[in-house]
Amino acid sequence: MRRSDLVRCGHRAEPMIHQSLFLLTRSQMVEIDFPIKGERSMSAVVEVEDLTKRYGSVRALNGISLTVNGGAVFGLLGPNGAGKTTLLRILLGFILPSGGQVSLWGDRHVGRVRRRIGYLPELPQYHLLFSAEEYLSFSGHFSGLGGRHLRQRVDFVLELVRLDEFRKRRLREYSKGMLQRVGIAQALLPDPELLILDEPAGGLDPVGQKDVRDVLDFLKAENKTVLLSSHNLTEVERACTQVAIVDRGVVVRDGSLDDLLPDSGSVQLEVGPINPEQRAAIARFGFARLTSDDCIVLENASPEDEGNVLRYLLDNKIRILSLTRQRISLEWAYLEATKGRVV
Repeated sequence: MRRSDLVRCGHRAEPMIHQSLFLLTRSQMVEIDFPIKGERSMSAVVEVEDLTKRYGSVRALNGISLTVNGGAVFGLLGPNGAGKTTLLRILLGFILPSGGQVSLWGDRHVGRVRRRIGYLPELPQYHLLFSAEEYLSFSGHFSGLGGRHLRQRVDFVLELVRLDEFRKRRLREYSKGMLQRVGIAQALLPDPELLILDEPAGGLDPVGQKDVRDVLDFLKAENKTVLLSSHNLTEVERACTQVAIVDRGVVVRDGSLDDLLPDSGSVQLEVGPINPEQRAAIARFGFARLTSDDCIVLENASPEDEGNVLRYLLDNKIRILSLTRQRISLEWAYLEATKGRVV
């Protein structure tokens, strides 16, 4: 099976929403119809402008604006109660906003583009008497898949999330992390162009978290668009190309990681073996700090100072394995933007 056979669509988030197609009863379906002002970016998949949502006197969203471009892995960060999940539910058509405007691929009707979206909610629900294979096959029929094509996609997504050997086991026997991976597999089942993931690594051990990163890397290589809401700053920093930090219902900072995380002024050198005499000589540079036997950090060194260290290493035949300019961490940027509010 080719990796290009990767699959499409969503998940269960509310009692009357089918996990594959976000199907609601006719009386419950929410259609969003916003006037669209101004020109749209031709590459924009999601455009949100001045979006608000009120629950009585409480403002869950207070004028959010953001753009998610095609092919981006977009990270949505913020403390609990910041409005992230409310924003995702509006984008999916589950609830209506109080004001503002939204478009998906330039379309103001969510119903017309719903089949192009895959969704994993924060708290997915499952038919626990099914095996993973049965559950995905059942969901696939509601996405218009069938026959050999459906079987191939089920095989592919189970392998992608490393559940192939457990495909016959009933879901009630799965761990929390395994169930989360079933949800990711289902969100991918009919090959979505836009994938919306709410805490995809929730409940996963380090190996499972790496599996999620591998899936995100694959989606990025396939030029899929991913909107990822997460509390895991490390996950977002490793996987995302764009980030928005939301606090108290507004976007307080957004942009590419290069824009949000400037150079820290430090350079890290990974080098070959260094003898004690060479270690002492490097330490005398003052701005150079050896953090291990094979790692040198140059802190706030001028280009001339950096050149002097590199020249010393080359003159003494010390191998330079890598040189990395360190940037401010996403954790630092997040804490500064939210004034230290809890993630």
